[in-house]
Amino acid sequence: MNMKLRNILLLCIVVLGVAAVSCKKDEETESKPSLGGLYFDVIPYLRVGQSVTITPTRVTHPDGKGVGYYWLLDSEARDTVKYESDPDTKDISKTFTFAEEGVHAIYCAAFADGYYNTTYSRTVRVVNPSLEGMVKGTGISIEDPSFVDTRSGAASENTYYYTHIGSLYWMRNNLAYKDLGVAYENAEVTSYPLGRYYSWTEARTACPAGWRLPTIAEWQSLGTVAGDLMADATILGEKFWEFWPQVKITNAISLGVISAGYAMTGGSTNVFKGMGTYATFWASDENPGNTEQGQYMYINAEDPAVHYGQADKESVGFSVRCVR
Repeated sequence: MNMKLRNILLLCIVVLGVAAVSCKKDEETESKPSLGGLYFDVIPYLRVGQSVTITPTRVTHPDGKGVGYYWLLDSEARDTVKYESDPDTKDISKTFTFAEEGVHAIYCAAFADGYYNTTYSRTVRVVNPSLEGMVKGTGISIEDPSFVDTRSGAASENTYYYTHIGSLYWMRNNLAYKDLGVAYENAEVTSYPLGRYYSWTEARTACPAGWRLPTIAEWQSLGTVAGDLMADATILGEKFWEFWPQVKITNAISLGVISAGYAMTGGSTNVFKGMGTYATFWASDENPGNTEQGQYMYINAEDPAVHYGQADKESVGFSVRCVR
């Protein structure tokens, strides 16, 4: 056998050996089971200084042995929580306190010897529910005309600013009366900066004493240019309205409209849609062709015109502005 052939054979043996080891590792990797199923729930919006306790679920060791949990908050390592045998009698929860506004990421990994880790993460937004807190750039100032709705809650979260347009005074921020309606993502802390979503029936009675829901004709009297109503505002640093060259945001009549979207409330759970894209407001009028529907005004981020429509009185939640 010449030297060249011998070298080729040796190379083949080495390659086959490496391949065999690689295959063995692949087999080991493929046969290694995963814990799977990790989940935890958390309110998506929290108040500055609020604490939340999170309990991981859906992870069971296939052999009935211990499972460990490893937590991260904004990539900073936190405690490792372990239990050894019976998870039903062990405290595997983790409490976080959020001292700063902003977007925070919570990460959890479940692990056990001989098994692949399973991971899960959620994002929470920590807010200051006050004027120029969570929402900025509405054009509203604390020096502007205002009043406090004394029906419920702290004054700081029930102060409404208003402006005079034509023969009416219009609220400049969305109604946040907490005895009716639903809050965005069911997180009560969002009520004041975003306003709540009310059914048509709720909207008819939600305004404070001396104020009422505007008619569709009164909405129409504000004009047809959407940009004159829209505020170039932000929520936690992100713009409410996407930039579209054909839509010129001027907030010319000082209503400070934000794209808070709408809520679908007719099912077993509330579904929130259109945040950043739509602003929707009830009018006091019924649909003359269908008394099960109420009329509303809406603005689309992509369209420079103001639009009007009809929706079911009870299963849809829109924002409310009151007039007097």
